[in-house]
Amino acid sequence: MMNFTTCKNCNSENPIYALNCSYCNGYLRTRVPNIDLWSTISDLITSPTKAASTIIFAEHKNFMTFLIILISIKLSTNFWILFNSFGNENFLYNNYTITITLGIISFIGLVFILSFIFSFLLKLMGIPNRPKDISALISFSFFPSVITLIILTPIQIALFGLYWFTFNPSPFFVKEVPSYIIACIEIIFLGWSVLLLMFSIYVISKNKVFSVFCGITIFIVILVSLFFLLQIPI
Repeated sequence: MMNFTTCKNCNSENPIYALNCSYCNGYLRTRVPNIDLWSTISDLITSPTKAASTIIFAEHKNFMTFLIILISIKLSTNFWILFNSFGNENFLYNNYTITITLGIISFIGLVFILSFIFSFLLKLMGIPNRPKDISALISFSFFPSVITLIILTPIQIALFGLYWFTFNPSPFFVKEVPSYIIACIEIIFLGWSVLLLMFSIYVISKNKVFSVFCGITIFIVILVSLFFLLQIPI
């Protein structure tokens, strides 16, 4: 077993998510009933591996639905802006509400599909895991998108009004410097999500190469899939 917790009583190996030893039933760690949102957010900033461990240990993956909805809104809005900026004719079939609804459904589906795929890969490597832990890790790894939704969106509206969303005219012509600054911040926060994905998978696998591969792959698959799924005319 490549990643395990050793029981202090009988020295047996157990999965990292285990609370009790499967051999002597002794406690392996402190029980974590629920995820403390604010503490976990703080750890995502200061100690991503600690945050990932807490998410794995938590018996109830609370706040996941709330986070997924906010993340879906932000990512869908970003694609809405992107499609409008390039004048995508197929995209014009959908309105903003439909785009957000598609985004929420698509993101939920992608998270759970990817969770089962990577759970299977980890088990092939001899690493016990639970798909629900991977789903929670993916969701919390995209938390930077929630930050940009809450902080950047009001700034975008204050600076550009609806021009930021319609690109008619483009905000890059209206206020060039602020537009590029905001775009760079968006890219940086997306990059932060990739790093969080890598740290999260590393906590489970303890394999740096596999963690980098998984982090980048999950991120690309989610964004590319949303890019195509959100253009489905309804």
